[in-house]
Amino acid sequence: MAYVPQGRRVEDPAGARVTNAVLKLQSSATTPDLDVQARNGAWAPTGTGSALDAVTAAEANLTAGPPWTIDVTGLVTGWTDGANTNHGLVLRTPDGTPSTAGISFTSASLTVEYGAATRPSPPTEVSARAGDSGALITWGASKDS
Repeated sequence: MAYVPQGRRVEDPAGARVTNAVLKLQSSATTPDLDVQARNGAWAPTGTGSALDAVTAAEANLTAGPPWTIDVTGLVTGWTDGANTNHGLVLRTPDGTPSTAGISFTSASLTVEYGAATRPSPPTEVSARAGDSGALITWGASKDS
């Protein structure tokens, strides 16, 4: 089992959207297939495996084998749009793989690509009516909402 720290916060430039996110891992050793799981809570790197299990998503978000170029766009999008908190990732051997196989990497990188922010379409169902010393204006959501 390996812990990928949350380290730096993944933030998208104002209004931009994540279009691609790739986790690249390199190893000089023979390393087995991996399950990539989101961490759902804080955990100290000095903690135990059972403590890490307690804050790890129950199901693997992704499974990958060598070479490890793993599309994590869905996970990163969840972090940047606020759907999930970025507590990092956990890499582990899939169930049934002997624990003695180990996981060892010489380098890791997370590359996130963004698309330019786009202006939303105009609001729908705009209406206005006179009020006391002003106007009441209401509208429906834009097509992009």
